[in-house]
Amino acid sequence: SVMPWVAGWRPDPIWVQAIAVPHNVLPLLTACVEHRAWMNALATYFTGARDAPPPLNPAHCHVGKWLQDSAPAQCGDHDTLTSVDTLHRNLHATAAALFVQHAQQAGTAPPDLTALRAQSNALIALLKQLIRQCLQTPP
Repeated sequence: SVMPWVAGWRPDPIWVQAIAVPHNVLPLLTACVEHRAWMNALATYFTGARDAPPPLNPAHCHVGKWLQDSAPAQCGDHDTLTSVDTLHRNLHATAAALFVQHAQQAGTAPPDLTALRAQSNALIALLKQLIRQCLQTPP
């Protein structure tokens, strides 16, 4: 009963149109996803729904590890990678300052994350710029 099904199976038309993601782009896509998860974890911590914040040290989160280990070997120009690194460090400094502020004002409303979200959006935009550069450069 499996063989007739296999013989008649056709992929969804959307799958047929999908573009294969080059291997060198996967770490950048993962960095985007992991950064968004980090931001969500931080926001969740500030609302009290999470006991501990995500890593506040920029070297200990997924993006920081990617920057230390893999980024120089990835595609993308040096200036964009430098901008990603600087913005990533600044974002973590902002998060750490919010953490200290929140700890000093225990029991108050969660801190305003507007500036942090703006930095986060800028970081995602830079990572997407690197993705576009990678897609234009063969692996």
